Amino acid sequence: MEKNLASMDIVAKKNWAYCVYDSGDGYIISIPFGHSFVDFSRAFKLNLDSMDEEYLTKKAEDIKNNYENYKQFEVPDPYREL
Repeated sequence: MEKNLASMDIVAKKNWAYCVYDSGDGYIISIPFGHSFVDFSRAFKLNLDSMDEEYLTKKAEDIKNNYENYKQFEVPDPYREL
């Protein structure tokens, strides 16, 4: 069962790159997307193979560069819901 968004624990974070939350039944990775004057985050519920910083940084970049391949996994951003 998925946790209430306010009770999700942050399990990994790298400023301006990603934030990973434990949803109770998987992980949600929130990634900042920057477009000139407006920055916003998108979150994706994925099976992550590792919590290693290098792996998560590469995964975040892959999601940003290939959004169309990941959009089916997009969920509301936990940070915006708090």
